[in-house]
Amino acid sequence: MKLRKYRLSLVLPFCLFINAAAQTVAPASVSSRRNASADEIVLPKPTGSYRVGRASFHRVDRSRLEPLTEDPSDHREVLFQIWYPAEPAGGTVARYLDSVPDDEVFHYAFVGIDRLMKTRSHALTGVNVSGARKQYPVIIFSHGLGRVAAHYTVFLENLASRGYIVVGVDSPFFSSALKMPDGRIIQNRSQRYQKQGAREEEAVVQAQDLIFVLNELGRIDKTEVDIGLAGRLDLRHVGVFGHSRGGFTAPHACLLDSRFLACLNLDGYPLTPAVMAQGIRQPYMHIEELAPWLPPPTDEQLKTANQTREEANKQALEAEQRRDKTFSKMSSGVYLVTVKGAMHNSFSDMPFIAPERYSNIEINAERALTITNAYILAFFDRYLKGQQQSLLNASDPMFPEVRLKIYRPRARN
Repeated sequence: MKLRKYRLSLVLPFCLFINAAAQTVAPASVSSRRNASADEIVLPKPTGSYRVGRASFHRVDRSRLEPLTEDPSDHREVLFQIWYPAEPAGGTVARYLDSVPDDEVFHYAFVGIDRLMKTRSHALTGVNVSGARKQYPVIIFSHGLGRVAAHYTVFLENLASRGYIVVGVDSPFFSSALKMPDGRIIQNRSQRYQKQGAREEEAVVQAQDLIFVLNELGRIDKTEVDIGLAGRLDLRHVGVFGHSRGGFTAPHACLLDSRFLACLNLDGYPLTPAVMAQGIRQPYMHIEELAPWLPPPTDEQLKTANQTREEANKQALEAEQRRDKTFSKMSSGVYLVTVKGAMHNSFSDMPFIAPERYSNIEINAERALTITNAYILAFFDRYLKGQQQSLLNASDPMFPEVRLKIYRPRARN
């Protein structure tokens, strides 16, 4: 959620922007990162026992034409990176971003190129998949508008370190500028703010990107031998999640494809009209910042929005009722996780890379990361690995910042 300063009717949708497992998700130590070069920005270390490998892929979907280019014969193409549990030896340190276009059109989520070039994560390239397990469940991730999957490295690496193969999908024309393998620069051409209905239309395309990548993973699982991915992806246990635009893309992908068994949304709302109307059958978790109606708007905010308090209260109630109605349609139930003090960009790497730009976020970035990692892990451990999670049963005193509301599964007819 992002828009308290605008008209409250636009603000109210809330994406405008402990179990043993949870107990082990400790905050990354600031002091542990101070040994790095003063010129480096080192992201928090993953909490799991596996080292993390990363590999990059480019694929063209011959079944879909690309509507956002001038050539009517162009087909949709995507980039994606795979983060995976890695062997304890081998590999070289991966760059935070595979490729950074070095011209003025390149802008990454309000953070300058210089910062991104100095950012260091913990993934390795050229290292084999860990042989500790025969297969690993798969989680596919979808980025927010104007972002790329790598902007969420703190979450993706953590899941990989905990025994998941995690696939971050970059959707061209809705992402930050991308440098393709042949050198082309593809810029963000989203019509989100120019064309009515574009927000929903583009989310559908982004959801189809996720499904295409899931199909490609089936081929990779049969053929990829360079780092040992072949035969290692457990494609019977696949989850999906995303942030912002990618957050509401994820449940739409679930609506289209039942192979996704669990869905998690980081602060992406409202959902697509189809999902708002129908709900989804998969278990669903929604993690968000403090909703705009909690606390009520100040007199100054009301003045800026040109609304009376009665109008604002009415809209807040209607928005909450619409959300409750939608969540009640999710037949496998919903976990609504509200993190007090968080803001929209708390659910990304940005507060670590450019903290001065996010000084208005009330919750410490590492505390927000600890909380978010704990709930993401608990959710996917429950529904992809079948492990019971007490963190999902009720609000936990370990996380007093969190308000957990559970919408119980509906009885099936």
